Amino acid sequence: MDFKPTNICDNLITTTGSGACGYNSYCGYDKKQMVSCQCPVGYSLINLNKTYMGCKPNFTMPSCISGAPNKGFQMVRVEKLDFPKDDYDQFNPKNEADCEQHCLDDCFCAASIYDGIGNC
Repeated sequence: MDFKPTNICDNLITTTGSGACGYNSYCGYDKKQMVSCQCPVGYSLINLNKTYMGCKPNFTMPSCISGAPNKGFQMVRVEKLDFPKDDYDQFNPKNEADCEQHCLDDCFCAASIYDGIGNC
């Protein structure tokens, strides 16, 4: 039996947020409308043959003990990307820059998502 779910990228969202492509990744479609799992800048696939396993960072994660959680890190803009159900904090900043800084100041934050209307 060969079965391909309709719009798997949107429909396979788990309660833990990993989705169809695993953690730290995002799901899209290639030119043949096949699922294409991608990693954000600074991350790489855990397994090239099993792209649904997610992505791992290509850098050493910051330590919350060091006292300087954002030192050497910067935010990289990616358009039209969301990580549904991965929120662990919500913040209502004045603007996108405040949203980014809020994440950089939190050693547990890996990404910020700003919706353009004041929600972070």
